[in-house]
Amino acid sequence: MFFLYAVPLSLLPPVMLHFSGIAYGGRFLLPTLSEMQLQFISLVFFVAELAMTFLVAYVIQRLGELVDISPPSRMPTSWRWCSDTAMARVFVSVHPQLDADSHGGLGGDDSRRHTDL
Repeated sequence: MFFLYAVPLSLLPPVMLHFSGIAYGGRFLLPTLSEMQLQFISLVFFVAELAMTFLVAYVIQRLGELVDISPPSRMPTSWRWCSDTAMARVFVSVHPQLDADSHGGLGGDDSRRHTDL
């Protein structure tokens, strides 16, 4: 996921910054910078974005451990996967008609999928 989402999307702002420095440098908010300076600034910005991706993931993981929430071990195929997690308790508190302990709610009957929500 890192190479599929984080790297391509982190490339956009430095490329846009570099392009705006070349196309509009000295006219608006950007000072006149050389090509080498723009490349260096864009590279530093790109590396900082990638480093922040790992830092934010670490902070989110620690916050999840603080409130005793962990991600599922596999991707769910239905709502049934979350019947024993904190997310199910939150979902049921928001939607009381779906009781996590009943067989017609978030756990139990596989024939009833909650696609109409």
